[in-house]
Amino acid sequence: MTKTYLLVVPELGYREYWPEIAWLCLGVLAPIATLCITRSGDWLERSGSVSVFCAAVAEFISLNRLTKKHFLNACRAQRGELPWGISSAFSNIGKVAFLLGVAGTIIWGFGSKIL
Repeated sequence: MTKTYLLVVPELGYREYWPEIAWLCLGVLAPIATLCITRSGDWLERSGSVSVFCAAVAEFISLNRLTKKHFLNACRAQRGELPWGISSAFSNIGKVAFLLGVAGTIIWGFGSKIL
């Protein structure tokens, strides 16, 4: 039997996650800029690796935030307060980072074949 617990869902906007968004934007722009500048499949493949790296950095920052939240939730539970859940902005950033990692991997592997 699965237990469910009450959580406070924080209402955080995307401005709170600007470091992750900056890395994700850099990861999206890397292949686009490379394609516009070089028009070479070899360089497009290399930009795919940059996209994967940027997605990994964004996820690392998110994981660091989540670890801090877990420790704070343990403190809240000890004081009898409700723990905090994950905001929808945090969830959406994780999904975008995953998709960027997959797209970057495809570009990294097949960039020269795409052109």
